[in-house]
Amino acid sequence: MKRTLQPMKHGSEMQKEPIQQNQRLMVLLLGVMVLVMLGFVLKTAQAVILPLVIAWFLSYTLAPLVNFLARHRIPTGPSVAVVMIALFGFFYLTGLFLYTRAMV
Repeated sequence: MKRTLQPMKHGSEMQKEPIQQNQRLMVLLLGVMVLVMLGFVLKTAQAVILPLVIAWFLSYTLAPLVNFLARHRIPTGPSVAVVMIALFGFFYLTGLFLYTRAMV
């Protein structure tokens, strides 16, 4: 293994290595602080964010049914109403079924 001679480092070059390590530590600490603050904001805004996420999920999953009804010449507004009534009816009947089974 051949070693090459490197020039000696001057004082300013020797100080760069600890500064780079300090910068890495600062970036890491800043990242942790941002994550903690993001968690706090999400926890605080949970009352707003959770309904929005549920609405997005429902719109994403029920859009194919609405599009199917729209392709069959049912306007978008009534097709959304039909799909939502069917969804709520399904939830109601499921709850009623489970309630009666629990009472037996």
